[in-house]
Parts: sequence; structure tokens; C-alpha cells
Amino acid sequence: MNGKSLLLLCFVAIGFLGWGVEKENLSFGSTPAFSKKEEQLYPGLELVSLTTLKAPLAVWLWIEAFTAWENHEWDRMALLMKRALFFEPRHPLYYEMAAWYLAWNTNTGAYLQEARTILEEGICNNPESALLYEQLGLLLRDKLHDHLAASRAFATAATLPGAHSYLCRFAAYELAACPEYEAEAYQQLQQLYAEGPAERFPALLAKMKFLERRMINRDERK
Repeated sequence: MNGKSLLLLCFVAIGFLGWGVEKENLSFGSTPAFSKKEEQLYPGLELVSLTTLKAPLAVWLWIEAFTAWENHEWDRMALLMKRALFFEPRHPLYYEMAAWYLAWNTNTGAYLQEARTILEEGICNNPESALLYEQLGLLLRDKLHDHLAASRAFATAATLPGAHSYLCRFAAYELAACPEYEAEAYQQLQQLYAEGPAERFPALLAKMKFLERRMINRDERK
């Protein structure tokens, strides 16, 4: 069965499953759910999201998006991933994978802001997801080089259920890269050091020594 046949089957099923169901209060930012052309071709497309058909349709769209990635069709890949997110907005893994492919796997920096938008929309729809805050922090740190925003994202992730233990360190490391927040960063690093040997990683010790030298040099210049 090809893609259009699958969609047609979905739309037929909508007549039995989709009526009288209210939409969830979800965020999709400034990106329209579907283009006018898509709405004309498939007039019942948005109603699929009101039925139990949305999960298999999201999977099918993701498979199509992966095929587009293999063919280096970046714009088509991005579009298909957004459609999959529309049908499965409560699954953080979809947002995480979409942002990863756009930011790291397109061989271009043209989709970095789009990846950030996807993660931020995912956080709006899944505010308790440590995964999405962590991925936002990684994007801000490694691709957008916004150290302060990355620190805030890691710090928030660290407070959420299922968060990794290293996120507090990541938050302090990124804060240490912001000259105007060096004192605050040093205090956080000291607190982590005081927690015991399990937190005394070489990177943490190096950051502390770096900040100590910076603060000493600044005091000597006064």
C-alpha cells in the first residue's frame, strides 16, 4: 500500500472515529499544522489527530522523513518530521530525534534555529521532559554557542524526573564560560566539589582552577 492509499484509508476511518472530539491545548509555535495545499489535497488531514490513527500515521511519516534524509532532501525531511510531531505531540522522543537530525545530520547549519524551535515546542507540550531540556542545552552549547542559555537549560533539566546526574555539572560548566557569571559558576562548582569524590571530575577541577586564576588576575588589576 502506498502513502496516498494509506492516507485515504485513514480519512475513511475518520468518518467513524473522529467526530465530536475536542483538540488538546498544544503548542506548535508559528509553524502551521498543514499548508493550504495539503489541506486542499487532504481536506480531513487535521481530523486524523483526533483519532487512534495518529500513532501509526506518525510512524509512517517518520519512515518517509528518514528516506528523505537518506536522499539528502533536507526540506522535505523537515516538513515530514513536523507533520509527525503534529500527530504525536506528547512523545518527547519524536522532538529529540527531529532536532538531532536537523541540527547534526543535515551537513548544513541552515536548520539550527528550526531545531531549537522544535525542542522549545516539545518542551511546551512536555514540560516535565528532562530529555528535551537536555537536548536543548546540547544544541545551545555545541551548535548555537549560547553558553548562558545552555546553562539554564541544563539546570532546568537537572530538576526534572529521570534527569542524568551530570546535568548539574554541565550547567556549571556552561555558566563558567560566561564572564559576567563567573562568581556564580565558581560557587556552583564548589558545591559540586563538596558533594564528594564522585563529583570531582578532571573537567570540574580544571574549571575551578581556571576561574580561580581569572578572579585572582582581576583582583590584581584593581
